[in-house]
Amino acid sequence: MTLASLNFIIIILDIVVVGAFIFVLSQALKFRQPFTLFTTPPKKTLTLRDAVLKERWQGIMAKANPQSIESLKVAVIEADKMVDDVLKRLGLGGQHMADRLAQMDQDEFSTLKRLWNAHRFRNNLVHTPDFEVNADRIQKILGDYGAFLKEVGVL
Repeated sequence: MTLASLNFIIIILDIVVVGAFIFVLSQALKFRQPFTLFTTPPKKTLTLRDAVLKERWQGIMAKANPQSIESLKVAVIEADKMVDDVLKRLGLGGQHMADRLAQMDQDEFSTLKRLWNAHRFRNNLVHTPDFEVNADRIQKILGDYGAFLKEVGVL
């Protein structure tokens, strides 16, 4: 084998390696996060939808009469429905609210664990006939729903 033929083989191998590198790099770039030079958070502007959601929450809280366990139960059910509607608007899919909650990252939402507990409480309230409740516990659950809504910027 001559020196010229060895150089030719090395050049061909170099071209193949560079081509493979370019191909792998182009495929990997499809999975990267978009790069932005200046990352300033957008200003929160009050929209009609935000006002409607705030009014809906205020209506739920107005119905939550501490002297009536039944009105508190209804408030929990309505709060759970409102949060489920918000999760749908956030683009989370699924057949049930639990499916949507399972898609959320606990590191991203500090109130997610409280929301899970509130949703389980609501499920027990609706599906368990002898489920014991008291006004203080229900008020705490309503606070958990409110904390999540504040965290996502609805309230």
